[in-house]
Amino acid sequence: METKLQKAIDEKGVSQKSLAKAAGISTVYLWKLASGEKDFSRVSLALALRIADALEITDLRDLVDYEGGELAAKASKRVRDSFLRRVVSERMIDTELYRYAIFEKEDHALIRRIPIDKLDTTAALPGWETVAIVGEGGAIKKV
Repeated sequence: METKLQKAIDEKGVSQKSLAKAAGISTVYLWKLASGEKDFSRVSLALALRIADALEITDLRDLVDYEGGELAAKASKRVRDSFLRRVVSERMIDTELYRYAIFEKEDHALIRRIPIDKLDTTAALPGWETVAIVGEGGAIKKV
């Protein structure tokens, strides 16, 4: 079974050698993570973020199963700050799991998300979940 990490490497069209160099790890170790021989959900958050940055991935859940244990829990909060700023600037972003979008209000904006599989269905009408509020001056407050 192909891992999410290997799928991301293939989709980005990068070599494992160049990715390993960018992430500061050996090619052999990266191969073990990508092949599933080593459990990616058990790497340090710092390493996971270096790999994600090298792949230009903003949400670590695109690299590890959502139920990926400790790493997924830590990553969910750590990555979100920079990711939310990106949503503010780009207005809408799709990840493997969710579509994130800005909804403007009178004096603030909401960053909301909906599971990708709910798009283009009637579940998309009430199904948006608020994940942050963008206030005056662009300050982002997580919900």
